[in-house]
Amino acid sequence: MTTYCGTCGAALTSDATFCGSCGAAAEPTVPDELAPAPAPAQGRPWRLIGLAALVVVAFAGAAFALLAHGGGHAAASTTTVVRQFVRTVPVVTTVSAPTTTEPALTTAATVSAPALALVYVRRVDALLGESHSVVVALRSFVPRASSGAVGTEEAIRLADSYLAKRQEQLAQANALAPPPSLQPAHRLLLAALSASVADDEALVEWTIDRRSGGGGGQAALDRATQLGIRASAAKALFLRNYARERLAATGRPSSSLPKVF
Repeated sequence: MTTYCGTCGAALTSDATFCGSCGAAAEPTVPDELAPAPAPAQGRPWRLIGLAALVVVAFAGAAFALLAHGGGHAAASTTTVVRQFVRTVPVVTTVSAPTTTEPALTTAATVSAPALALVYVRRVDALLGESHSVVVALRSFVPRASSGAVGTEEAIRLADSYLAKRQEQLAQANALAPPPSLQPAHRLLLAALSASVADDEALVEWTIDRRSGGGGGQAALDRATQLGIRASAAKALFLRNYARERLAATGRPSSSLPKVF
């Protein structure tokens, strides 16, 4: 078999060490047409698989067309074949990111009983503090108004302002929503404040009678005094029950409550 120079392509003799044409070291080569056929490519099976996949896709498209146009028994048999093929295809599952569910908005129903009791107690304690300031003012008002240290018109104005504060406190108490553990004391609170309103109304009548100079001034003062006694008894009853229920619900001692309100 004739060999050729690997550099210039000139024919070489069988015993040549150097090429007689270009002088390069003899590195014989064989012409392409005489070279052995290459081994089959390793990637051929994948090409076959790709071809099969194309056939399957075409087959599936045809099956879909038959199904869409009501292919009868042919469509049913085609569907069976497709289903058999699908069962042989590996299924790739995707894992989605975990989702979180937002918690429901907190409502009054989800608030704990101790928290509700604490809110109620804070409002009632503030209400009792305001009522205590009215009691302190009234204690100095009656002697001053009786002695004439306060003018008649000023006395009426002050009496009206005390009555307005009591009425406002009663309205605030009525607007409160006590928890079950404090409902008995709340009813006593409403009764005590209602008695205080009646007492202050009698006090306003007394100051008006004093201005008119009528003979009913003393009777009005006596009536206001009697109503004041009843109001004080109702307040004392409330404080005893409220202190007990308040302590059980919130742990707050009775020492932080006013003695009168």
